Amino acid sequence: MTDSIKQHASLLLLLCLAAFSAQASTPPDTTQQLLQLERQLSKGEKWTGSILTDTNWMPLHHLYSFRSLIRQHAKAAKLRLVPYSEPGVLLRIDGYLLQPDGEPAANALLYVYQRDYQGWFGDAGADIPGPEGNRQHARLFGYLKTDTNGYFAFETVRPGLEEQGVPQRIYCEIYAGEKTLRTELLFKDDLELNPESTFWAIQQGLQVAPNFGIRQQPQYTYRLMLP
Repeated sequence: MTDSIKQHASLLLLLCLAAFSAQASTPPDTTQQLLQLERQLSKGEKWTGSILTDTNWMPLHHLYSFRSLIRQHAKAAKLRLVPYSEPGVLLRIDGYLLQPDGEPAANALLYVYQRDYQGWFGDAGADIPGPEGNRQHARLFGYLKTDTNGYFAFETVRPGLEEQGVPQRIYCEIYAGEKTLRTELLFKDDLELNPESTFWAIQQGLQVAPNFGIRQQPQYTYRLMLP
């Protein structure tokens, strides 16, 4: 398939997604904005990291059509999920994704999403209404891929508390061919985690990593394995 045909197919898909979003009270000019963004991404004039850090695009983060663009153009490159003006403690996350036999899982797609520093998924409240509202419409999210060594990396802010006693976490979904892994990235220095809850989290398949950085600049490394 030639590049022109691919681009035409992408634009057609985007138009369908934008039309679907328009039925959900999307502003009339949103379709044109998304088409322009698709062209810029396809030409390499922009990349998903620059878009997710741009506050001008923040009002569109909840739309399927916008999120589909970010997914479609995901790269195996370090991604920043939040604008530079986003309040909170900046976290540096990296890790390796492995096959069951221990070999690197290359070119796998990661979807990560989370609450902001105050514990909100949306821009107007802690939770987003509707079926899977938080999972599908979280304001802070990103798509990225693993490289040839199964390595991935992104930056974000430390998520706030969902409620007292519940650990902070970043939700992570991984798609590698026909294999899917859904897990959560937890932080060993989280005050809500004690030895018992840490043991329980690991038993549930959640990931807990220590802080390899400093308190003001935390860094966590995870080792994930596909089922």
